[in-house]
Amino acid sequence: MRKTTVIIAALLVLSYLAVAASAANLANPASPTPAARISGGVSYYLGGPTITLDVPGLTNLEIPTMMNRFSGRITYAPVSYVNFGVDAGTIQIDVDRYIPNPAIADTVPMFHGNYGWSVGGHIKLSTPYINDHIGFVGIGNFNYFRSTNTGGAYYGGNEVIAAAGVQFRLPNNNGTISAGPLYHLISGESKPDTARSASIITYSNANNLRLWVAYDFFHKIDGITKNSIPYASLEFTMSPKINGSSRVPVQEFSVSVSLGAVSERLHGADRREVRF
Repeated sequence: MRKTTVIIAALLVLSYLAVAASAANLANPASPTPAARISGGVSYYLGGPTITLDVPGLTNLEIPTMMNRFSGRITYAPVSYVNFGVDAGTIQIDVDRYIPNPAIADTVPMFHGNYGWSVGGHIKLSTPYINDHIGFVGIGNFNYFRSTNTGGAYYGGNEVIAAAGVQFRLPNNNGTISAGPLYHLISGESKPDTARSASIITYSNANNLRLWVAYDFFHKIDGITKNSIPYASLEFTMSPKINGSSRVPVQEFSVSVSLGAVSERLHGADRREVRF
């Protein structure tokens, strides 16, 4: 009981730090949902992809951005080790200035969007655990999003994320750790000028490859959750160009926190005891 209390406390502290630091996340959870069950969760994601604009004279200029996303997710497992579902939520985007100008306050972004919308889907393929401790997972996620400011300017587009990694089940039911490479592609469009006649320009993220690390923790709370299993997930990604500044504190890395639950089996029976 004491160990469980310590783990839950640690997750709450890390969640607070992630939000205080200012988290489309894959770990919600990264562990497989067992067959004939539904999992649902909510998450906060904070990411800082660097983008390049398809504009003459600016194509080689890398511009920091920050994305805040709150989303919900529903996942269904028709069979063991195959999960798929939908994602929906709200996203807010800040984009740095194209050219630094000391006359402008260091905390003022070139574009500050309001919370808009983000919708998408995901699929997760897993393997059985070897010796009940090591498995493999592949996750794909697609999102369509847009953040618009009060003047009508916006940044939006399509986002594709794919990750493959090794999963380690920790002893004494202390959760799972997943790690591996991640590919992140943004194919976006924006109207950075509020004028109606402003041209729409396209952009993409400058760095596609990242390291992906996730931690999932499951714990049944007797008398509260009945037959469902609550979970908490933490996720971190970074590119080789990870950075930060007082103006854009999150550059080329992301942090996300998720909370949710896995339902009891909807039909049929498990051939053996299910472990999370």
